[in-house]
Amino acid sequence: MTARTSGAEAPRRLNINGVSLAVHEWPGGGPAIVAIHGLTSNHTAWYPIADVLGGSHRLIAYDLRGRGDSEKPAKGYSLAEHAADLLGLLDHFGLDRAVIMGHSLGAHIGVRFASHHPDRVAKLVLFDGGLDVRAEVFDSIAPSVNRLGVEFPSVEMFLTIVKVLPMFEGRWNDHLTRHFTYDVEPGPGGGVRSKVAKHAVEEKSRGPGEIASTILNRARAAPFRRKSSRTATSDTKVHWNQSVR
Repeated sequence: MTARTSGAEAPRRLNINGVSLAVHEWPGGGPAIVAIHGLTSNHTAWYPIADVLGGSHRLIAYDLRGRGDSEKPAKGYSLAEHAADLLGLLDHFGLDRAVIMGHSLGAHIGVRFASHHPDRVAKLVLFDGGLDVRAEVFDSIAPSVNRLGVEFPSVEMFLTIVKVLPMFEGRWNDHLTRHFTYDVEPGPGGGVRSKVAKHAVEEKSRGPGEIASTILNRARAAPFRRKSSRTATSDTKVHWNQSVR
């Protein structure tokens, strides 16, 4: 981690397509990269990339509508609407063309955007975003959805639970601490819960192929073990794979 990425800075708020989006920018001398995060993630997932780039490119990352500190409207979460937000961001920053970089859902948005606005895409970089609908793929995504709406007693307890997950064993670092700390907000019970609006994920169940509907149905089949108050405790057993989604 470098001085460029050592602290989580408060993102800017920009009004794009009538929705307030939280945006963070790392200055750089090369071509601009606009980065799009995954299904239940946020813009801080791109801090490690900013670290590696080290100022060689201008990097712009944002919280998708319904995630992080961006506004969470009651509806409007289709790939078309996400792509329209991306177009609005490019227009706001005066970018005729940009490198579009997406992870997971962000990769799907990037492909949709490139197919409709090829003249605005200098390069397309995709991480883990194939349209793979095998059951085990749904199962790997479903636990990330399960955390939505679950209230944890504190940020510390939340991080303690996440740190012991198998995919993070021996790999935990400051980037992950920042990402998952930013992921939560105060909950109604005095604890913390994810900032991701569950309805932002649920709306996609009405999209083509009902992929998100399948994810949600499989998520309900393997939920957190939690108290009826939906507050996770220290003895909560968590099955949560590929969490940075």
